[in-house]
Formats: sequence, structure tokens, C-alpha cells
Amino acid sequence: MLEAHSARASNMIDKDQYPEIPSTRILLLRIKRPKQVIPLSKAENYVVGSMVALFLLSLGCMALLKADQITQQAAKVIVLPLTGIIMLLGLVFFVIQVIQLFLLFRHGFNNMADRVDASADADSALAEDLSHCNTQHLDQRSKLLEQESKLLTRRAGLASAATAISALIINLLSTGNGDKAAQWVSDAKLLITCCSLGLLAGAVIVIIFAGKLEKISTLLKLASERGSQRKLEREMAN
Repeated sequence: MLEAHSARASNMIDKDQYPEIPSTRILLLRIKRPKQVIPLSKAENYVVGSMVALFLLSLGCMALLKADQITQQAAKVIVLPLTGIIMLLGLVFFVIQVIQLFLLFRHGFNNMADRVDASADADSALAEDLSHCNTQHLDQRSKLLEQESKLLTRRAGLASAATAISALIINLLSTGNGDKAAQWVSDAKLLITCCSLGLLAGAVIVIIFAGKLEKISTLLKLASERGSQRKLEREMAN
């Protein structure tokens, strides 16, 4: 009874002594950096968004044509102008990239270096705040997040592999003999393509999230090292 009471008292002292580690949601907000103002960045975003929207609209028209919802002449009237606009926007995007590259070389990478320094200072400040937490708990949370990041990365790889396999199966079926098989493959191509794009988009999102978890894991590990070093210096001073 006395040992259990002392253990509970020790746990209560630890909880009072060390602040609680923030949740993953809060840490995701803490590592988020404000966007830097880049010349022509807004115009670049508008151009890319317009290109994607027009491309999706063209795909929709082709899908309606394949489903016999619109005539080939109507699809041609819609798709050809859209293709011309997409090519024009692509040219504008190329010009913007050339201008940004020229400005980058003109300033000698100073702006990029300043952004890197600002990000490093913000990460160091976050690690310093976390270093006041329990070092053992920091190590445990770091290992768990690192494991979760690896698991998510593997899942994203499996999704990419499934996309490649589906494309390979479609190509193999397209070369098969028989009008019935060819007709089935032609009808299923659009569905499988949409599913493959969905898998790829999901894999990209998962990889981005896994990268953020890996960064948080690294900061937790750095905070644990700083906390352990501070504790060692305090013990040596005493």
C-alpha cells in the first residue's frame, strides 16, 4: 500500500512538474509557416488553377462524348477552344517561371536563404518550448510518430503500385482478342482512370502528411535532447 501510494505521488509530482506535450493537431499548426510573398505568385496560382479547371472541363466533355450524351461536333466546338486557352495559359506560365528564375538569380538566392533561416529559427523556438516537457515522454512520442510516418509512406507506396498495376492490366486487356473484351475494356477505361487518379491524389496527400509527422518527430527528438542536456547541466551545477 505504501509503495503504491508513493508511486501515485511520484506520478502526480511528474505531472505537476512537467507540462503536457501538445497534441499532434496543435503541433501541426505550430510548424505551419506563413507564406512568403513571391513576385507573380498570385498570377501563377490563378494560371495553374485555370489550367486545371479547363483540363477537367475538357475531360468532362470527352466523357460525355464517350457516353453518347453530346455529338462529336459539339464536343469539338467545346474542346478545341479550351485546348487553345490551355496552351495559351501554359505559355503564360512558362513566361512567369522565366521571370521568377531571373529574379532568383538576380537576388543571389538571398530571399530563399532568409526563408530558410526564418523557418529554422521558428523550429528551434518550438523545440525549446517542448524541451520543458518530460524527456521520456518526448522520446516515446517521437518514436510513435516516426513509426506512423513510415507506415503512411508505405501505404502511399502501395497506392502508387496499385495504380501502376491497374494501368498495366488495362494495357494487357486492350491487346486481347475479341470484340466483346475490347468493348468491355473501352467502357471500363474511364472508370479505372478516375480511380487511379483518385489513388494518386490520395497518395500525394498521405505523403505530405507523413512528411509533416516526420518533421514533428524530429523536433520532439531535438527537444528531448535539449531537455536531457539541461537536466545534466543542472545536476552538474548542484
